[in-house]
Amino acid sequence: MTNNRTRTIKFKEKIKISKQSQDHLLAEVRAYTAKKYRDDKRRKLEQLHYPCSMKVHKQSTEKWLKQYAYAHHITLTFPVTITSESVAQAKLSNLMQRVNKKMYGKHAVKYAENSVSVVFVLEEHLSGGLHVHCLFQEPCLKDHCQLKMPGGMLPKLIEEHWKKVTHAQQMRFVGVDEMDPEYDPVEYALKDTYCRSERVILGYFHQNKK
Repeated sequence: MTNNRTRTIKFKEKIKISKQSQDHLLAEVRAYTAKKYRDDKRRKLEQLHYPCSMKVHKQSTEKWLKQYAYAHHITLTFPVTITSESVAQAKLSNLMQRVNKKMYGKHAVKYAENSVSVVFVLEEHLSGGLHVHCLFQEPCLKDHCQLKMPGGMLPKLIEEHWKKVTHAQQMRFVGVDEMDPEYDPVEYALKDTYCRSERVILGYFHQNKK
């Protein structure tokens, strides 16, 4: 009798787990469908308003950014609670204030040139949340300023302060030399930007060209 009851309970648990998996899968499909609908609608509107300039605009942005050398390509994922682009931009600004203070010192950051050069590209993922592709240049040593830590510490520094700024644990770091050969870092970062230039955010940009 006990064995039969145990089997029944386990069977019900399996059904419950299976139902949860189905619900989770259904939610993902709905999120993907909703995102695809939004993307298709946005693409059609952009093609309507920018029939010729859209592609040219993206190509010119891509060409300009490719002139520069990038040491690190990092993808940062925002918590699901952050869905506003303005809030995301404020978090990124806070992140760079913290990173620059650590890298150059709290007094040196009064000058704009004492900043790590970075390109941020905001993007939506399937769940409807936001993530950002980051292209970082190697921190530069200034004439009137000493780096407080080696430039190679930058990824670790970003990871540490990203958690403090957003309380998020998710981060994916890819060194530019470790990128899949079929992807150029700039092309990958801009792949879903279309004509929305407000999603491309430049930090202070040094003239570190290739």
